[in-house]
Amino acid sequence: MASNSKTPKGRRGARTPKPVNGHFKACEAEWKAEIRKPIAKGAAPDGKKIAIGLRKLHEITGEPLFVQAATALQAYGLAGRSPGRSAERVWESNTPEWLGAPSLMFGLMMDARDKTGKMLTDRAAAAKAVARLGLTAPNSKTFDAAVEHLRKRYAKWEKEGFPQFELGEIGTIFVVPVEGRVPKEAFARFLPKEGKDVPNNLPWRKVIARGDVTVRVKSWRELPPNSAST
Repeated sequence: MASNSKTPKGRRGARTPKPVNGHFKACEAEWKAEIRKPIAKGAAPDGKKIAIGLRKLHEITGEPLFVQAATALQAYGLAGRSPGRSAERVWESNTPEWLGAPSLMFGLMMDARDKTGKMLTDRAAAAKAVARLGLTAPNSKTFDAAVEHLRKRYAKWEKEGFPQFELGEIGTIFVVPVEGRVPKEAFARFLPKEGKDVPNNLPWRKVIARGDVTVRVKSWRELPPNSAST
């Protein structure tokens, strides 16, 4: 009778270690070398309470600046029920690194396909993008967390359409070019001399702040009442 060669109970052979993924190790090393310190955001303010306070101050004083500030909070989604997440989303949407992340991931995938005939996985592309841009995940300092955060965001972007980031549009303004001034933004260079209506948004407000155009407010978006849920 053949002897039983099974391993005795309670004893197991040594486990074969998982192979080290060279791609992720290289990306992590690059990330650690190039990582940028994230902006210290601290606790997010309660935008909803601030917007209510601003509207009350407008009622008391008649100062239009208070209503403009409340409208801006609303336009950026900062006057809702989740101020922390809203502030985080706005922060991500207004940093060059996060603005470039989806297109960089897509470009990395396409580049790999052109060179090797095989696309990178979304996780491999996310690792490369995180390393190159020095991205950090909210509330975490690890490379893996940053990769997973970007991978999930990319999947959402891919499903919903690549991000058209909120630009804080709060109504309409009428702008007139200032003689002798040439705005650096292409969209603002060819205004008719008599001026025209444009969106009251972040890009145009930057042009106005530099003095490249003169402006008057045409309309404001109507704010919801103080008691409304946003």
